Amino acid sequence: MGPDLTALSNKSRESLLEAIIDPNSAIESSYALHIANTTDGRSLAGVVASETAGSISLLNAGGLSETVMRGELEGLSNTGSSLMPAGLEASLDNQSMADLLAFLQHSGLHSGLAVSGDGSLRLRAEDAQPTGQSVQFDPNLASLSWIAAGDTIEWQVDHLPAGRYTVFFNSGLETSSEPTSSSFKLYFGDQVMHGTISNTTRLFRMRKREYGAVTIPKDLNSATIRFQHDLPQGQVSINEIAIIPLR
Repeated sequence: MGPDLTALSNKSRESLLEAIIDPNSAIESSYALHIANTTDGRSLAGVVASETAGSISLLNAGGLSETVMRGELEGLSNTGSSLMPAGLEASLDNQSMADLLAFLQHSGLHSGLAVSGDGSLRLRAEDAQPTGQSVQFDPNLASLSWIAAGDTIEWQVDHLPAGRYTVFFNSGLETSSEPTSSSFKLYFGDQVMHGTISNTTRLFRMRKREYGAVTIPKDLNSATIRFQHDLPQGQVSINEIAIIPLR
């Protein structure tokens, strides 16, 4: 059991780290640990899942719910502590902690993207849904890295109005082959844009540049924008794809 992870996407890495290291520093009332003592000598621990005039139910850390009738309840106390145990960080190395923070920050970011007030659409790495054997989210660079041929990066878009847009990538490419560019496809629903990614010689050497324009013939609603490339010996890193309306 635990909180809805979608509520964590707007929290900073610092606040998430503090909550992991010291889970008792700020406790939501719904996750405060309670102790229920019964008239037959039992002691139950958990968060209050539900209360009625005749009973109270506690949900323990294992997700098991136990109900005590009010007539059997000798006492109920709020410990002021979180159900989350302290000291979890001791079992995580630096990379594992970074991976955990990245997961928590973008767990709730897939509800769908929409254009901003200036009409642009920002496809950021932390908002994407990557699929593939090598692609990974790098929390230090806020980028999707080691994107290999065959990997897929998708963004769910709530709404993108019809029109003509310029497309910018903030990306890097490292390849062991001679070509200086990598063919890519960027799908906008049924539309597809073809282009090449400049070889920056290092995967983490990002460069922002314009890659052309795309025409969206009709409004996109609840659509998927998908990125793929087909350079067998190259790996791509993407921080952001910006889709800017042409005026």
